[in-house]
Amino acid sequence: MSASPSNATPTSAEEPEMALQIGNLTKIYGNHFQALHGISLSVKRGDFFALLGPNGAGKSTTIGIIFSLINKTAGKVKICGIDIDEDFPAAIFLRSAMLSLRHPTRKAFS
Repeated sequence: MSASPSNATPTSAEEPEMALQIGNLTKIYGNHFQALHGISLSVKRGDFFALLGPNGAGKSTTIGIIFSLINKTAGKVKICGIDIDEDFPAAIFLRSAMLSLRHPTRKAFS
């Protein structure tokens, strides 16, 4: 039995490592306004993505929940496989690392 290297390309039987997983994310504010209606998305490690939509679509609410600035009503958020509710310190570290990533031709925090 041989172990596959950690940088091996996943086979069809394996799920690729996800950088971000959002499952059935819901946010209902105190005034009963439902900003998020059970959204789900997965972003593979190394992929680029953007949240696009009209005003009021829930983009800022989603980002706020990912970065723990807004409390979610329901759903799951995982960053690199770490659930933001179950391992808050590790999630804080990963979110901080995400903020420091910028275009390669620019200096971070410039």
